[in-house]
Amino acid sequence: MAQFIMNVPDAEKEAFMEAAHLSDRNASQLVREFMRDFIEKQCYEAYVRAEVEKGLADVAAGRVVEHSEVCKKMEDKFSQWAAEEGSK
Repeated sequence: MAQFIMNVPDAEKEAFMEAAHLSDRNASQLVREFMRDFIEKQCYEAYVRAEVEKGLADVAAGRVVEHSEVCKKMEDKFSQWAAEEGSK
């Protein structure tokens, strides 16, 4: 495991250490948790941005479905599900 050294104001360090103590964890545990959460959030945001870009590319290329067509397909699907439920 690597060490991570950082500079923080004394008041913030003391407040953090006290908060860590009150949560029954040490500072290292909390920093590792914060780092994991940050990495996960950044990965998710990158995924969402990539998916939005794909969607925008689809629109630009004309790969779209009209709203009325989507509504019709959903109505048909709901009717199918209702029929299946009624036959049980």
